[in-house]
Amino acid sequence: MVPKGWLQAPLASLSSKKISYGIVQTGDNLPNGIPCLRVADLPNADIAKMIRTSPAINLAYTRTVLQKEDIVVALRGEIGLASMVTEEWAGFNITRGIARISPKKDQILPEFLLWELRSPRLRSDLLRRAGGSALQEISIGELRSVITMIPPVIEQKKIVEILSTWDQAIVFTEQFLMNCKQQKKALMQQLLTGNKRLSGFSKNWEYQSLGDWLVEYKENSGHNNQHEVLTSSRNGLIRQSDYFKEGRITNRDNQGFNIIPPGYITYRSRSDDGLFTFNQNNLGITGVISTYYPVFNFPKGDQDFFINLLLFKEKIFDAHSVGTSQKVLSINSLKSIKFKIPCVDEQKKIAAILSTADREIEAMQQKLYYLKQEKKALMQQLLTGKRRVKVEAA
Repeated sequence: MVPKGWLQAPLASLSSKKISYGIVQTGDNLPNGIPCLRVADLPNADIAKMIRTSPAINLAYTRTVLQKEDIVVALRGEIGLASMVTEEWAGFNITRGIARISPKKDQILPEFLLWELRSPRLRSDLLRRAGGSALQEISIGELRSVITMIPPVIEQKKIVEILSTWDQAIVFTEQFLMNCKQQKKALMQQLLTGNKRLSGFSKNWEYQSLGDWLVEYKENSGHNNQHEVLTSSRNGLIRQSDYFKEGRITNRDNQGFNIIPPGYITYRSRSDDGLFTFNQNNLGITGVISTYYPVFNFPKGDQDFFINLLLFKEKIFDAHSVGTSQKVLSINSLKSIKFKIPCVDEQKKIAAILSTADREIEAMQQKLYYLKQEKKALMQQLLTGKRRVKVEAA
């Protein structure tokens, strides 16, 4: 149902120039050639990394030379990924995988069309029209025929203003989150190396093996599905049902898997690139995990101190692993590694400071999540007319 005062129209009728894809064969990449925008360059192109075509080839495709406030849309790969042409991009061309739309500004604002193309409704429509299996692609004809909903221009302006405000809040929160993470890294560099000592502690740190503190937990599941199956990834310890899609692998017999109680630490003992990520079970449940993932804790020391130490030192574990195409870091090799380690009281003090930094990061991550969810809901409401904005009478 079309909201009162709104129109429906195919994209083709809203472009002042014929919607077209770009250069089919860009030829040699010439250092002084004309930059060509590819799908891989979206949404924020790094000009230094763009391919460049010859003036002759560019001349043959003058129909797709970009102008400021044109909209470019990916026809393949991440179908529907869209950006608005900046002044910096004006004069560039595009490749075969991208289409250019030149909005009729008296009917649809470029900023509004960009939001419309990013809306869940339109993205779903574009994906539905896509063909191919290995490389999905939408034809230029299908893109031209996509139906968009158009409120009056004055209402478009208000919608753009509201959604842009949410975008700014998200960008600000992302930047603040990045700053929080950088601050924690700086704290780790100071506190976990002993470069900065805390008040009340002066005893020298001693080189000690992790095995002096680490205790391996060796309980295995006695029957299938005794506990929920977990997966340790570089994004944390998560439920395997959340990690894998469509039940893949989760139906495998898990009798004999390692049991990992709450608070215990694990890691994948095999790595393709020499990086080993340690994760603590903060899910509040006892789980089971493949025997490729040793389980342990630090009952003699402060658990939070040691998980931070392992994360901080992640780049050194490759030197203690064995193998060529796939590296293996056994639990015994891990135990043999020596670090400078403070007394337990200083461990606790350091862990408390780092935990405060972690809570600030978690708060920002939660705020960012809610902002993105609210923005998504607003887009669904505002770009369909389910929620109308108030505009001043002309």
